[in-house]
Amino acid sequence: MGINWYAPKAKQGAEVKVTKAGIVFTEAGMQKLQSIDSRFADCSHVRLGWDPDRGMVAVSPAPDGEKGYFKIGRRGRNQSSRTVNAAKFFEVFGLIPESAAGRDTLISSEDGIALFRLNAPVEVAAPARRRRGRAPKAAE
Repeated sequence: MGINWYAPKAKQGAEVKVTKAGIVFTEAGMQKLQSIDSRFADCSHVRLGWDPDRGMVAVSPAPDGEKGYFKIGRRGRNQSSRTVNAAKFFEVFGLIPESAAGRDTLISSEDGIALFRLNAPVEVAAPARRRRGRAPKAAE
């Protein structure tokens, strides 16, 4: 009878982590993004999209300096992870990512666009309360 050696399983590393205010692409996630589109290697802004039927977030590189795109910044000690402050994106589409915090997900590719599943409920957010000043005038 032969010897059976222990071999630890390779970790399935998270490629994307979603927080209540942003999206974090890990080192493995950045490598996957670069394999999908080489422009991710040196882009400083990304476009974010939402597919409500499948619960997927789409990410693609965006031209630098144009309005409406999200800045992607370096994160972590080794500066290999990237973060996107996506609070406005979540707000516009009524996504509540607090329930998705801590869930790690993987990136897939479809027609040259990076996609990942967001397991967050979609709710209509309550209107923001005004703290100071006069009440807005009613429309005539």
